[in-house]
Amino acid sequence: MVIYVPRAPASIETIPVETLDNILVLAVNMEKATAAANGLCPFSWMKIGNVCRRWRKVVEMRKALWDDVVAINPDLTALFLERAARPSIRVALIRQDKEEWNSHLFKVLRDFSNKIILLDMKMPSAMWEGICNGEKWQMNRPERLQLSTYEVEDIVSPSAILPFDTPVLQKLDLRRFHLTTTQPLMSTSKNLEHSEVCGALPIPANDVWATLLTIPALKHLTLCATVMDDSTRHEVSLPLLQRLEMPIRSRVSVGVFTHLNFPLEASILLEVECEELDDVKAVIKIIAPKFNSVVREKKYQRCKLYHENTSYTRISFSPAAKEHEADRASAKQKLDLVLASYLGEEDGQVYDGLAEDLHLALSHVTHLEIEDMASYNAVGLPPSRDLIGPFPSRILRVLTNPGH
Repeated sequence: MVIYVPRAPASIETIPVETLDNILVLAVNMEKATAAANGLCPFSWMKIGNVCRRWRKVVEMRKALWDDVVAINPDLTALFLERAARPSIRVALIRQDKEEWNSHLFKVLRDFSNKIILLDMKMPSAMWEGICNGEKWQMNRPERLQLSTYEVEDIVSPSAILPFDTPVLQKLDLRRFHLTTTQPLMSTSKNLEHSEVCGALPIPANDVWATLLTIPALKHLTLCATVMDDSTRHEVSLPLLQRLEMPIRSRVSVGVFTHLNFPLEASILLEVECEELDDVKAVIKIIAPKFNSVVREKKYQRCKLYHENTSYTRISFSPAAKEHEADRASAKQKLDLVLASYLGEEDGQVYDGLAEDLHLALSHVTHLEIEDMASYNAVGLPPSRDLIGPFPSRILRVLTNPGH
């Protein structure tokens, strides 16, 4: 039988500060997770600081607790930024009628801009125009910027220039900005390794060349834009590139790909989003020489064919799997070509074009994997499709060495 001896409650002063610190960190993490799950503000943990001076001491000492900042209230944002060690700022503003409030918030962010590590800003285009016309933000510490607008059509003017000076920036994510707006920022970010340009904006080809020429240290590039022909062509070298993702919406877009020089080891994902059969076949023919060359030089022997729906096919080349996947770098290398918008009734002609233009690449294949519309053939249901038809027969007929 266990006998419990009641004890008088001890003063909180007897608990070591390190123990209080650990308790507080656990409580904050649980509080933030619970608040986020219920759609509440994650800052309710601040009430812990009102318990006693000893708790307050721990809260103020533990600077990492103040690093996650949702910038809504200017004064509260300033308090967090004063106490944070490596602040990550999230700004999501919608209302433009609170001009004085927003101006105060932007001033706080600009005053502390040299302390910020990550900045995620999403605002209406008019607010971005105001920031672009304002004072420069000197940001010597940020490692990542995520900048976006809400509008699809009424976007920031191409003549506007982002005011951020970020010499050590490593990652830049842009949504619905013209490259002319962001190019000065990118050109001064000599350590920029990862850039995503998304939003499907029409961008003159010369803006693409001019931007890429200023960021030769890129390792990851996602270029999701509709490139407009302006009769300009430039060879661009990206000697450190490891990953490239591009939608191809026209023959002009594919021209950007063919003028990029990058290591053969880079992983490539090209998504052809052309509906006209002539455009699809023309794009495949332009892409094919580069794909054939990489497969031959790097001895890619594995091929996966995915047919996800009637207008979506992916063909993927990669190195044969190493024993125990010891070579992790090789395991990540892939060439992916996605055909995403062709007309379903023309799929046979699309596959004929693939087989003809990628014949050299396909001739090296020794390991083949096929997945045909798996979501249409759910387990337990009668199959709605099989492998009889243009896919994959019109591609398989050119394979000469399949072993698996």
